Amino acid sequence: MSDRGNKWLRSLDYYLGRPLIFLCSFFRKKKRIAPKTIKRIGLLLPAAIGDTIVASGTISKLHKRYPDSEVVIFNGPSNAAVFTILPNWGRTVTISTKRPDKAVVQIRAEGSFDIFIDFSQWTRLTALLSFFSKAKFTVGFQTPGQSRHTLYDIAVPHSNSKHEYENYAELLSPLDLKPDPIVHLDQPSKKEEKVLIHPVAGGSHPQQKEWPLENWASLIDWLIENGFKVQLSGGPEAKEKNDLLISRIKNSSQIENLAGKTNLKELLTEICSSQLVLSVNTGIMHLAATTNTPLIALHGPTDSMRWGPTYSPNAISVSSPLSCAPCLNLGFDYACPKDSCMRAIQVEQVKKEALSILKSIGRST
Repeated sequence: MSDRGNKWLRSLDYYLGRPLIFLCSFFRKKKRIAPKTIKRIGLLLPAAIGDTIVASGTISKLHKRYPDSEVVIFNGPSNAAVFTILPNWGRTVTISTKRPDKAVVQIRAEGSFDIFIDFSQWTRLTALLSFFSKAKFTVGFQTPGQSRHTLYDIAVPHSNSKHEYENYAELLSPLDLKPDPIVHLDQPSKKEEKVLIHPVAGGSHPQQKEWPLENWASLIDWLIENGFKVQLSGGPEAKEKNDLLISRIKNSSQIENLAGKTNLKELLTEICSSQLVLSVNTGIMHLAATTNTPLIALHGPTDSMRWGPTYSPNAISVSSPLSCAPCLNLGFDYACPKDSCMRAIQVEQVKKEALSILKSIGRST
């Protein structure tokens, strides 16, 4: 459901979600005004780490506006860990995203909610979960082409010309609220002579969002020659690819593979103690953007103005120069099966941005 890379879930969402929404819409009597008294808030956020971080300002505002309300956040397996480093806004419940029937049971078991907000941008199945929840009032997105909006009391337009932070902000409009800034997760850390790199992407067709290994190898060789140690981050699934990258480095003794060795709390500490972070468009990019650490984010099929770290004053986005890029809208709808847009990003261009950042912090190369 939140896993854009899962073809089975997307098929289920299309072939089961569409007819179910059509049928359920006949039984939905919409309420046009949000309740004045809100004691229980349900938030449906089975998204990835990056989406959750970008949504943090919206959740924070709800918590501040209704400090005495009970908040229950229904997250998915892919973003459960991020709630260990975000502020404690309420109780979290991990729902079974691959079994919508079980998810319905889990949500209904939590009882009635005065307001229930679905943060999912496109899935029809989450609209159905909202419909079957014991909620007095529901809010969600009206996404073009998805026909999901009929199941919410109020559906706010989801725009592909706004940053996702702005879209999430619109979910507060029925309550006449403005979001807080995206949460800041900087930790006091002593800066070390190191650069942290996150080269492996997640989601659907991750290889199309990744920079070629030979480009990373060239950049890492240059960083090591200039006195930096390099750390490669990633989950357990990234270890093999990171090891392959390390095998191409001239001085591999100056590089450490953190893939699968750190949890998010530990990785946050490593980020904050780095001079610079370089990442493809993924959740760790957003995690780094919440700190004061300088960041260079590489974008190919992803639009930096929609999903980039534009909310961080210390982040620079390097986008593909190809005219067909970016091409993603819902997160899985690639225009081509190749990684041409990422290959078009030149090593020298990334070096230039890195040099600019390092000079600004007083580190000459």
